[in-house]
Amino acid sequence: MMDSLKAHYPRCKFAGNIGLPDEALTTKRHDHPRYRADLLNKVLGRYKSDSTIVIGLTQADIGLDNFRNRPHSGIMGLAGGFGIGIAVFSSYRPHGYGQLFCVMLHEIGHTQGLRHCKNPHCIMQNGKGGNPFSKTNVFCDKCKDFMQARHWTL
Repeated sequence: MMDSLKAHYPRCKFAGNIGLPDEALTTKRHDHPRYRADLLNKVLGRYKSDSTIVIGLTQADIGLDNFRNRPHSGIMGLAGGFGIGIAVFSSYRPHGYGQLFCVMLHEIGHTQGLRHCKNPHCIMQNGKGGNPFSKTNVFCDKCKDFMQARHWTL
């Protein structure tokens, strides 16, 4: 992932491995361990400075409590907010490296301030509980311009 990420943003660096905190393990799943993505983002926030973005990748399943009118839902990734510079994503749900890379770019878009895009061919579209990354893997022109203004090569 680092090599692919560096192709788009050469200044990125690997900060190391961070253990998944027990307090982020949801109590609403009983069939397999799943971690609350919002709490993982709080942990990542400890590594954030004004001049960085911090993204975390885990192989563990991640999710959110009380999301989409469900007690707990599995997700592929979550930004800590728009333009906050923090996001976590997981290799648990995406199908293959290509989809995983799309999830990462989508969440990085949020870290930079992009919101969901109405263009159905844009990687920043709202998944609405589905998997839009099986249909598209590119930013639309508007979102691409936004990212390039923040020094991303796309």
